[in-house]
Amino acid sequence: MSKGLILQKNNRFDRACELWGEARILSPNSPSILYNLGICSEVTRELEQALELYKKADRLLDKPDDRITAAIGRVSEAIQKQKRLREQLVK
Repeated sequence: MSKGLILQKNNRFDRACELWGEARILSPNSPSILYNLGICSEVTRELEQALELYKKADRLLDKPDDRITAAIGRVSEAIQKQKRLREQLVK
């Protein structure tokens, strides 16, 4: 198991995300690194960025990945809920 995943499992997203950010420099088209960075963005509520990272990871794969598909759906739904809430607050 990679150091980043060990840190993540121990709720040390700060360090795990830092490592994955560094890894992205070396491997910018790695679906697993993009997916993990998507998790980082999702945890920090940067939902638009998370969605972009998940979609990039998805486009790099030859076939759909259940975790990425679920992440895209989850974040898309959260973004829509935020938009509806903002619209209700404006009314």
